[in-house]
Amino acid sequence: MKVLLASRRSSLVTIGGDTIQVRSLARELTKLGCEVQISFDGKISPDNFDLVHLFNIDRPQDIFQLALRAKRKEIPVVLTPIFVDYREFDIRGRSRLVGGIFRVIGAGRAANAKVLARALRNGEFHRGTLKALFPGVYSLQKAILSEVGFFLPNSISEMKRFCRYFDLDMDAVPWEKVVNGVDTELFRLKPDRPKREGVLCVARIEGIKNQLNLVRAMDKLPWPMTLVGAPAPNHRQYLSRVLKAAGDNVNYMGPVLQTELPFLYQRAKVHVLPSWFETTGLTSLEAVMMGCNIVITGKGDTREYFRDDAFYCEPDDVDSIRDAIQKAYDAPVNPEFRERLLNTCTWKKAAEKTLAVYRRILDEY
Repeated sequence: MKVLLASRRSSLVTIGGDTIQVRSLARELTKLGCEVQISFDGKISPDNFDLVHLFNIDRPQDIFQLALRAKRKEIPVVLTPIFVDYREFDIRGRSRLVGGIFRVIGAGRAANAKVLARALRNGEFHRGTLKALFPGVYSLQKAILSEVGFFLPNSISEMKRFCRYFDLDMDAVPWEKVVNGVDTELFRLKPDRPKREGVLCVARIEGIKNQLNLVRAMDKLPWPMTLVGAPAPNHRQYLSRVLKAAGDNVNYMGPVLQTELPFLYQRAKVHVLPSWFETTGLTSLEAVMMGCNIVITGKGDTREYFRDDAFYCEPDDVDSIRDAIQKAYDAPVNPEFRERLLNTCTWKKAAEKTLAVYRRILDEY
């Protein structure tokens, strides 16, 4: 079976959870006997593949052409939406001026404005960009959905939100949940464990990840905190604000290699991801696998993964973030939490379920 996995064009410049997901699934699908190629630039033709698997509906301009070409060749198309709701962050998490503008123009025009901004500031301009601007992001997303034969959301919660937003009948469209995972070969506890101390946050530095309120919350706490991650292309000013607000107990490491993360997780007592929205939060999964207690936002799909075993906070409330960190730091680690995720949230299991869907689609096509 030959499969093409494709996602946003900036995946290698701005590495995010979707980048990790695509690469990890490709690796595990290859182990299962699939012939897999990854496209992050839209240039690989789908003609010689049995199936095309698209990721990230939030960047429709980057995947639209592939969806269209695959459909014309009668090649089945699968979509993992990774559908984030930016509305609350756009209105409440941005600067007062930008938030006010987005509140007036609404979510649809805000999405169009972001496409234009990335094209002008980051050089993200190609044929799909014009499609996203005229007639607009939402229309282009709907056009992609009309070409998709099967949906693979990462949670039931995501699928419900996705269907509400795009006016789909959840009981009528073909879909199956495939949970996000962790590389258990990389993220495994070592026997010679160092003493745990301090707080860790691993995430791209940008407004939606909310590091600014995190460093403000740490200001009155007695423990050191390490921030890890590169600033998103248009968020260098945000990084400056974060560093200016950070106290003496905050250390910013910048980006690190994926292979360096296990050591950082295993030294930390608590990992914090107080985002305005998370479909999962892959670094939270990794942190649990490495024995950390986690503090995470309740916005998005996190409760479906972490249930009552995480410590939840409100992203707009510094006291809420601080209280959750305090509780997580004082609490013992629950080994059953790690075992539950180890048994359910691995890229191997995600690939096995994904491959089963591929086979079913091709058998019925």
